Amino acid sequence: EMLRAFRGYVDTYVDDDTEVVGHNIKWFDLRKLRHAYVRHGLYPPRFLLNRKQPVYDTMQEYTRGFTLSRKPMIGLATMLEEFELDNHKDILDGADVADLYAEGELDTIARYALLDVLAESDAYLRMTGKHEDLT
Repeated sequence: EMLRAFRGYVDTYVDDDTEVVGHNIKWFDLRKLRHAYVRHGLYPPRFLLNRKQPVYDTMQEYTRGFTLSRKPMIGLATMLEEFELDNHKDILDGADVADLYAEGELDTIARYALLDVLAESDAYLRMTGKHEDLT
């Protein structure tokens, strides 16, 4: 049901010109989503099938042009620390989500996910210059 609800939401609000943003989204999130739809016998949202969908992967862009490190992968927490942005990853980590789910802590998971979205949005706006000067 969650996959169906997600599909309904994104098919309503995401069109061919919508830039999809995430950290390691190209090599993790989008692939996991496609896999889940196939595994459950559901058709995926349109944007997952559109190979020309604009996608901004903050991890990929950070390692290409915002750091001197030669590491091809960097976690969101590290990127936030290096940019000196608010970092919620010391409070809770994605690795904790399965245990929280098993304990019925859905509100905690939702708050964590929202903090991820806010941090990712802030980083994206700063990395792309789509914000006003902050100082």
